[in-house]
Amino acid sequence: MFLTQRELAAVTAFRHELHRRPEPSGEEVETARAVAAALEVTSRTESSRISADTAWLRCTTALKSGRR
Repeated sequence: MFLTQRELAAVTAFRHELHRRPEPSGEEVETARAVAAALEVTSRTESSRISADTAWLRCTTALKSGRR
């Protein structure tokens, strides 16, 4: 499963945003809120081709594999 250039750019920007405000391990309250909000937007976006769960899986898989 591959991300489009647009999806990859959005995921990368989101990851950079999260890393601008690091939180201690186990205390990622704002990070969890940001991820939940992003998944909610993804699942509500009419043009979205994928569910929120699949979007998260695609994002994390791409980031782990180093695809940029």
